[in-house]
Amino acid sequence: MSLTMWIVLFVIVIVLVLFIKFRKKLFRKREEPILPVPTETTHEAVATDNVKAKMDLVLAQVDSLRIQYEALNQRTQTIESMVREIYNLAKS
Repeated sequence: MSLTMWIVLFVIVIVLVLFIKFRKKLFRKREEPILPVPTETTHEAVATDNVKAKMDLVLAQVDSLRIQYEALNQRTQTIESMVREIYNLAKS
């Protein structure tokens, strides 16, 4: 195996390791600011609407995170297949 192939393989392994570490930091839990609890509730309908709005916001954020996670998994699979191809080329 030539020196160039070893260098390319080494660089790809380093990129994969850094990508995995970055992915862990990306998906760590972020603390949300604590919202003040209202002391007086005059209308239950308003409270229900607020809860529904907050739930819609949370669901949208979860959906966004799911899409980002799927994109990262696809990128990881692409990189893994490239590493396999390079390894097979270097091995032969």
